[in-house]
Amino acid sequence: MGAMDLDVTAATYRENDASVTVGYRPKGSADIAMSMSYQLKRDGNKWVVDKKEILGDPGSAPHGAQPTGELPPGHPPLPPAAK
Repeated sequence: MGAMDLDVTAATYRENDASVTVGYRPKGSADIAMSMSYQLKRDGNKWVVDKKEILGDPGSAPHGAQPTGELPPGHPPLPPAAK
């Protein structure tokens, strides 16, 4: 995450729950690489993630670019896929 910036693009708060949309992008880039929706629940004085969801097609590239199968520049490496 140190190589990524995030932008809260939408937030709705209610008494004990909230919905937040976050856009992730490589540091120094203006293009959002991925958007996530988080459903939060209040737990005492803090918020905890109840559900999360990738928004849009996770295989698509941002802003109509052709997907390459590569991670965006600066993205941390992913662990190997389980077989």
